[in-house]
Amino acid sequence: FHQVNEVLSASKARISIAGWFYYAENQTQQEQKINQQPKGMSEEPLPEFVPLCPSKTEAASLVGRTYRKPSMVKRVNKAFMDESSIELRDFLRKDIYTQVAKAFLDPNLAWSRVGPSNKRSYLQLNIDQKSTTGAITIQKSSPTDPSAEKDDGGAEKDDDDGAEKAISSSSNPKKKGKNKKDSKQQDTGDSIKALEDLLTFLKSDKFAEVVSQLTGLTITSCALEVRQFDKGHYTLAHDEDPYMKEEGLDVVLCVFAHGVSWKNEYGGTVHYVEGDEELLTVDPHPNTLSLVYRAEGGTSRFVKYVNSASPCPRFDVSCT
Repeated sequence: FHQVNEVLSASKARISIAGWFYYAENQTQQEQKINQQPKGMSEEPLPEFVPLCPSKTEAASLVGRTYRKPSMVKRVNKAFMDESSIELRDFLRKDIYTQVAKAFLDPNLAWSRVGPSNKRSYLQLNIDQKSTTGAITIQKSSPTDPSAEKDDGGAEKDDDDGAEKAISSSSNPKKKGKNKKDSKQQDTGDSIKALEDLLTFLKSDKFAEVVSQLTGLTITSCALEVRQFDKGHYTLAHDEDPYMKEEGLDVVLCVFAHGVSWKNEYGGTVHYVEGDEELLTVDPHPNTLSLVYRAEGGTSRFVKYVNSASPCPRFDVSCT
């Protein structure tokens, strides 16, 4: 099932050693020390389960109208009860999704690599959550070169008197450039705010009510992370995955910020397996919420290696 690298040279071969390694369940202290992670392969903690936060945000302000109709909710619930999984296309309102996707293009977002390489390799968005209100804020890194910021270079769109605007802007080119920069910063700020509001909503009791109506399950806690999968990124199925030890519901919202069509041959698909049997494959689609119920024990999941053919990264918000 797994791939963690590629051979891109026509003159080189890939050599691998395959096999299974076993260890005793009752290890001595010395054996435990030997089996610790090698230096440089420390394991970053995954998001912890936290109680849901109360929210004043109503689902109508974020969720598409289709999935608020009682008839559709009933159909989704029946399909989920029959299959234990479902994909909901165009889940967010179109205007909300557009803003959220735009936020991922901000070059100043702070991302951290998640490892170790023998379990996972992808980027995780750095976020903070207020313990009092549950509001989520996104961390941003300082630009390395402020002068590198570019505007879109597009032509002005005039709704009124184009000639008057041309005369006004020509007389003060510095002011024109400043206004365009301020407008771009305002757009970026609005997009970041839209993403923060969405993340806060996804960890709230109001979203839990939405999921409960769609699935018939009771949601009491949530572990949330925002992930970026670019070339060379992946996750591996392994016995130490803390999320796989108990039954649960995986809720993943997929986002494509670059507006390209994703092909399965790029990788980045989510696979659920039990032993040697593949139970389910979830293909990434824009603005799609996937719901997958995992029975207790035996089920593992992984994100297939994103290969060199992928034209851009894909993003998702993963809630467990």
